Amino acid sequence: QVSVGSIENLASIDQQGSDLWVAGSNETILHSDDSGNSWQVVNSNPGGKPAKEIQLVNSSTGYALFSDSLGGQMLKTTNGGLSWSLMAFFPNDKADYFADFEFVDEYNGWMLGKDIANDTDYQFSTTDGGISWQVMDSETNGASDYYDLFFLTPEIGWRSSLDMVFVTSDGGQTWINQLHNIMRTPMKLFFLDYINGWGVSKNKHFISGDPADITAITRTKDGGVSWYYQKTTTGDFPKGLKDVEMANKNVGWAIGG
Repeated sequence: QVSVGSIENLASIDQQGSDLWVAGSNETILHSDDSGNSWQVVNSNPGGKPAKEIQLVNSSTGYALFSDSLGGQMLKTTNGGLSWSLMAFFPNDKADYFADFEFVDEYNGWMLGKDIANDTDYQFSTTDGGISWQVMDSETNGASDYYDLFFLTPEIGWRSSLDMVFVTSDGGQTWINQLHNIMRTPMKLFFLDYINGWGVSKNKHFISGDPADITAITRTKDGGVSWYYQKTTTGDFPKGLKDVEMANKNVGWAIGG
């Protein structure tokens, strides 16, 4: 367990080689160039929005999403995270809260948003690096509560919502439900390849009788069809974990706080 200082509400972590990136409250972005042993603040905006996702898609280009119930905004870097700038366009006309995004390269990405007043969840896509976003999918009345996205290729991806995990093989045009009524809270997802994946959930509803406020890290070895719980050497994971990132099957990081 490693501290990253006094930054609150750490929500997302991403890895590029030995470099790690973490996003937290007040539009804060932290960088580590030594696999998480030390951290430097590279972006901060006191009073800014809380973090939802950060992703470096290659050694130079990355995106970070910040959102609250009044809207969202996305920051972009083109110099490997040395500096971050606000992107001009964001689909706040469709949704007022944004939960997650995923890029497979510097141009092609997806994002999840919600129109809170009308209780409508949206899935957006971009093919120009976030310059414009198009609505791909929407669902009303809380039927899914879109929560997290992870795409391994432009075609293969997973989406989590309240007690469900879906998989797509056509770039998010259609989704197949893989997991249902197992969790009380949705999972933050990470896949290393087509079969090996991990998720962070806020409770342990897989096992009858477990407390509802314990953070769980779950593991799949069949592409998301089935999941099981992982443990630390001392038992359960600490409360408040929000994201997981794996370098390989054995080395990874989980962030929270």
